[in-house]
Amino acid sequence: GLSHNTSDILTVDRSGTAAPLVYPASITNRKIQRNQAVTFSITTRYADESACGTAVSLPSDSISESWYYLNSSSWSPLESVVPFDSAREPWKVDLPAFSFAPGSSHQLKATASYGSGPVREHVFGLEVAAAQPPILRISGPYVVSETCSFTLDASASYD
Repeated sequence: GLSHNTSDILTVDRSGTAAPLVYPASITNRKIQRNQAVTFSITTRYADESACGTAVSLPSDSISESWYYLNSSSWSPLESVVPFDSAREPWKVDLPAFSFAPGSSHQLKATASYGSGPVREHVFGLEVAAAQPPILRISGPYVVSETCSFTLDASASYD
């Protein structure tokens, strides 16, 4: 028969304390234009540990979700870095167009826990494409006498 081998890393939590499960509910890594809005979201659920054979009781606290932004080398609360998050749901973050500079890369982290218990997390990546040159549209006369005044209109230009 055919066989196939693969490898991965499995984290074993030996704390004996329940932690919620966190899954991405949106694309994990996005590349956008600067003029595009972007949404990241997670799904959380209670861990079913009834089949584990150990006595782990679920906390009475509800699941608490938080979002963080990787600022240089440390994680900061997202609202302290990007104050214009328009999402009202704690499991989702909506970032409006023009939130980040063109040609930049960013990481956001969603965390979930039962109150002050162990934290589970998921990291999202965002790349903002380099800026394209503006499109210039000028209208006005093609030929004028040197004694005449004239007006040029660039209101149809865009980037």
